[in-house]
Amino acid sequence: MNSFSVISSPKAMISAASPTYFPHPFIPSSSATIETYPRYPSPRSTPLTRILRQPILLAPLRHKPAKSFLGNKLLAPNNPIATRDVMSLSRVMLMNRQSIDPQAIASLLSSWTSHLASRMAESIAIVSIPLEPSSCRDFHEVARAATGFAIDKNTLVTVAHINPSEQLCVVDAFGNRYSGKVLSLDKRWDIAFVETEANLRPLELSLELPSLGSLVVACGMPFGVLRPFFTLGMISGYNVNTVIYDESLEGLLISSSPVMPGMSGGPVVEIAGKVVGMIVANAMNNNEFALAIPSRRIHFSYRILKKIGKVTHIGLGIRVVEGLSSNLNKVVVSSIRNNKLREICGIDIGDSIEYINGRKIQGLQDIWDALDESLLSSSKSLKIVFYDLSSKNIKECSYPITLTI
Repeated sequence: MNSFSVISSPKAMISAASPTYFPHPFIPSSSATIETYPRYPSPRSTPLTRILRQPILLAPLRHKPAKSFLGNKLLAPNNPIATRDVMSLSRVMLMNRQSIDPQAIASLLSSWTSHLASRMAESIAIVSIPLEPSSCRDFHEVARAATGFAIDKNTLVTVAHINPSEQLCVVDAFGNRYSGKVLSLDKRWDIAFVETEANLRPLELSLELPSLGSLVVACGMPFGVLRPFFTLGMISGYNVNTVIYDESLEGLLISSSPVMPGMSGGPVVEIAGKVVGMIVANAMNNNEFALAIPSRRIHFSYRILKKIGKVTHIGLGIRVVEGLSSNLNKVVVSSIRNNKLREICGIDIGDSIEYINGRKIQGLQDIWDALDESLLSSSKSLKIVFYDLSSKNIKECSYPITLTI
């Protein structure tokens, strides 16, 4: 159970009262079978996978980076000017729309998304749980599978519906197989960090929320098929809430990128190449929209893991409302489940949180950031500044830090 919950948010594109979101963190399949063959480019290779009793072509990725020209500059995956050219062209388009050739824009966008797909393919893998204990180089039957992506050397992130004691196998997009081990689970955000020997290219995490309407590419390996799938969409909203296996998730992004079962754990990447989120579920019982955990939450959880050896968070035990019309940039307490906080600080329903350890609080993300930063700085207590509704005064208190799993 999270320490904070948004029970209402006019800012959000979809409210907590929206239809149920249906997760697919791991695809259960007791009959899933992977048949291994020699690696590509052997002309005799005909790899197949059988997932849910359906034969699906399974060919290791034929890696041919997309190339095109923008004037006399080559747009290629290893060209450092590529991102700058895309951003520069975007500014030119805004300043002088009449002088831009639509075909040139379409060609550039197509080339750049192909470039992104090429980079992302080097970073993702299938994270699978064998049906029976065996060597990861020899297993054939898969009990469950999801997507994961590299965020550091030998470290993957994926969704958290894993038992830490379960055997994990990691298969990259080129068919290479490795063993994996759960480093830590973050149950608050449905995140699992997995250690592996797989030599994947780490993706950079963005620390900023993407703009509404910005283009993103979602990637994953659905149905356990050893071939990346990519979908293009845009950021449609923030602060979406859902429930996955009786656990609530809050503050999610929603993207119009279509997703399929098994893509959970895959990255959502902005046009500049940074990860803005991780796919955690699809929305409204269809595959047309993806719900994603913001990359900032992954960033903080990974820093906590590296500092103290496991992922944990500070809990206050309150529920809050953000974005009320009378307090657009404030977070108002809507319920208190922690009587200790009320006794020590005098915080009550209707009060608004102003600062936590010097950080200005204007939204729920600010609270989460402030609490994680306090944990990382080894603070022993929280200095909370709040507006007392009953006395109409600003008050402050020191509250001892309590960790939650």
